[in-house]
Amino acid sequence: CGLSLRAIGEFAAGLSREYSNDFELRITDELGLFIYNTDPVKIRQRDVQNSFERIRTPNAGPFSLPLDDGGRSYLVSGVATTHPHWYILVFTPVRLAYAPLGGLYLVLGLVLLASAVAGIVYSRLHLRRIVRGFNSLEAGTRRLADGEFAELVGFGEEFVELEKLGESFNVMVARLQKRDAHLREQEEQLSASLREKEVLLKEVHHRVKNNLQLISSFLSLEAMKRDYTGADSPFLQAQQRVRSLALIHESLYDSDLFDRVDFGLYAARLAREIFAQSLDGEVSIVTRLSDVTLTMEKAIPCGMILNEALTNTAKHAFPPGWDGPREIDLRIDRLDSGSARVVLKDSGAGLPGGYDPSAAHSLGHTIMQLLTKQLGGTLSIRSDAGTTVTLTFEG
Repeated sequence: CGLSLRAIGEFAAGLSREYSNDFELRITDELGLFIYNTDPVKIRQRDVQNSFERIRTPNAGPFSLPLDDGGRSYLVSGVATTHPHWYILVFTPVRLAYAPLGGLYLVLGLVLLASAVAGIVYSRLHLRRIVRGFNSLEAGTRRLADGEFAELVGFGEEFVELEKLGESFNVMVARLQKRDAHLREQEEQLSASLREKEVLLKEVHHRVKNNLQLISSFLSLEAMKRDYTGADSPFLQAQQRVRSLALIHESLYDSDLFDRVDFGLYAARLAREIFAQSLDGEVSIVTRLSDVTLTMEKAIPCGMILNEALTNTAKHAFPPGWDGPREIDLRIDRLDSGSARVVLKDSGAGLPGGYDPSAAHSLGHTIMQLLTKQLGGTLSIRSDAGTTVTLTFEG
């Protein structure tokens, strides 16, 4: 086979000198008996290689495997020969076998660590840019909410997705700005049209009031011509009814409300006019007026009912020779149910004995009953230390 045990011994001695006996050379036969070993005692005692069943291989050629021997871990590298069938084994301690790999692992670990640090720094830098971009988008959105149509300049140039988002935001801003300009133009047109209609409506109320005042003047002239100037004059009663209508249109003309009447102010003014004419101001009027506004459809019949009640009070509450208190209490309020209530109470003589208001056939009472029905309300007239008229209706 050309193998020289002397040459093998010299080679093994050289390994021992160079590597401080860290490497061992062993040769066994096909049964594992030592043919050569750095420890001659094992040869003389015909010792067998430990765990030889793991080393034995039916095929010739080199091999390598880890093996524990004598309490130490080795990487066994060897070759099997065929003629003779020997096993030439080199035992290398694991610590030496994998020492180069440890350095390689250290280098790889440092490279991985450096890569991780670089990745973290890179990601944080990009995250800051992304956060700055979204902060800019948030600021633009706030400006847009405040009515400032400002586009984002240079938004997300380093990121394609953010750049597309900025472009979409700018398109939205441009469209909203165009729509806002269109809405402002329409608003100006509507405001101008509304101002024009307000002027026209005021003019309508003013002309209606003037026409009713003209009719009232005609009735007054007719009463003077026929010498019907007493409180019972039908001309003067008709004149007062027309005046109550004219006063509603006058209230609308003087107010900023064009379809609703501040009924409290209207009622106070109507009461002052009637009692100033009929009682020469010799009466104390107490008004308790809540904020009650009525539409034209409610204000006109309610105003005429109140006019009849005030006129009757002025005519009959304080007869000649009355030496009691002359007090009028006018209260207008809104009930919890949402209904409006008008209460007129005087401290006068009250109703005549046996007088039934529901059975009365005078024009004034007829007007009050018909208009109460038109309002869908209730009318109460009772006598108790004077006369109290109460009108309640949905308003």
